[in-house]
Amino acid sequence: MKIHIIWNVGTGKTHASKIIANKLWYKHIELDLVIFWGDQDNKNKLLNNENIITECTVIDNPIIDEVLNNADIIFLYNISNFKRLYYILKRNIIRTWSQSKTIKHFIKMLRYVLINSDKYIEYKEQLNKMNVKYFEVNSIEEIYNKLNYGAF
Repeated sequence: MKIHIIWNVGTGKTHASKIIANKLWYKHIELDLVIFWGDQDNKNKLLNNENIITECTVIDNPIIDEVLNNADIIFLYNISNFKRLYYILKRNIIRTWSQSKTIKHFIKMLRYVLINSDKYIEYKEQLNKMNVKYFEVNSIEEIYNKLNYGAF
């Protein structure tokens, strides 16, 4: 089964998808690495693996279009901006504040959250235009329950 999680920066997509991939014994691929950094190894795994969970922040990209059209199930991960800010603070301050590049990264992510908080509607519209099946979820548990109970 091919599963895809999509939403914005700082929502915990990578964390959620890694947890679910481990529970299901699936391969996890962070598509942002494939798209923005040219991770060829993961791109090959993406094309040659049936049991896979992918996640990313972008939706308007040829690789993402292919992934979405071939996914068995898509989750639009919707969490509140307060929770996103908490995740960003946790990731940038608690874990790695000692690194100088983290301050720049933190400010960039914070600005992105504030500017792009309305992307959710845009993502839904694009998914509807693509005519793909997706579920709106707001927790790891909700994703896992839908997968366990065959809600698709």
